Amino acid sequence: MALFCEILPSHRFVYAIGDGSVNFEDLMAHFEALAGDSRYQAPMVKLVRYLSPNVVNLNATETRTLARRKSNFQEKFAGERCAVVALSDLDFGIARSHEGYKDNDGIEFYAFRNVPAALQWLQIDPTDEVFATWFEEIEHRIQTGRIEWHHPPAPPSDS
Repeated sequence: MALFCEILPSHRFVYAIGDGSVNFEDLMAHFEALAGDSRYQAPMVKLVRYLSPNVVNLNATETRTLARRKSNFQEKFAGERCAVVALSDLDFGIARSHEGYKDNDGIEFYAFRNVPAALQWLQIDPTDEVFATWFEEIEHRIQTGRIEWHHPPAPPSDS
């Protein structure tokens, strides 16, 4: 599994990037880690981008279960707007099917074919200097292979 996540607290923005194969357990671990990250202060907007086709490996039952299990984090993710950018028809279809399983948990979720459309829906100005610099630095790290694929780090302990 390859999952990378960064948070820009000043813009309440989460950028999650998947590559390789991401399964149900990977996604649940991502939600748990994100819910425990002190930088995540709801409401946030999240851009999820897949770098290669067919990243998500979920069956129909897991897709429905994922939506229900994510609602366990309702309080932490309240008001979240999540845009998924998918390269393949399969990933796009899976993301679109997840839209249909939204509950009354205040989490909005939509699938897109490109980053500009997703950022527009998330109401993120890609020309904002702070955001643009941050985003370009991450994109450069991706292109040069200088990122560590992981779940978001756990917050430091108080001990």
